[in-house]
Amino acid sequence: MSRAEMEVAIRPLSDYLGVCVDARGRAGGLGLLWEANVGVTLLSYSSHRMDAIVQLDEESREWRFTGVYGWLKLRISGEQVK
Repeated sequence: MSRAEMEVAIRPLSDYLGVCVDARGRAGGLGLLWEANVGVTLLSYSSHRMDAIVQLDEESREWRFTGVYGWLKLRISGEQVK
């Protein structure tokens, strides 16, 4: 999904905010949406992950959101995974 497509998709959702990482080639892109009354601080992002601090309201505790997208590739070279 491109940033422009994301903006079109959330336009009717006036109570939501979001961030989008553009697609690269055939990679699908990455988006994160949240209700406007929720506190979200985006710490970092790339084409494969998003990392944020979330606070649902002023009285609630902050929690960490880390979203990862992509294929898992394991490399085992003579060692067992423990």
